[in-house]
Amino acid sequence: MASDTDDPEAAAGRLEAALERIAQAALRNEASQATQPALDAAALAGDHSLPEDQNSPGDHISSADTREVAARLDDLIDRLRAVLGSKAG
Repeated sequence: MASDTDDPEAAAGRLEAALERIAQAALRNEASQATQPALDAAALAGDHSLPEDQNSPGDHISSADTREVAARLDDLIDRLRAVLGSKAG
């Protein structure tokens, strides 16, 4: 874990990378939801194979999880803005 004396630029870089991973997971989730009706139809037809990108359900997050992550990120951003604002003045 990073210390409180961590370089702000390095910390910002790690935060940006983490946010990018969250965004990519959300995009994969949207894509999996868009293909779910086709997967359901294929399963009804007896085809139980999944497309390659559908084989890792752990990579996808639910809509409820997405909302929770968004709320947590909003809170974090608000706190960060408050801290940065107090240091600027």
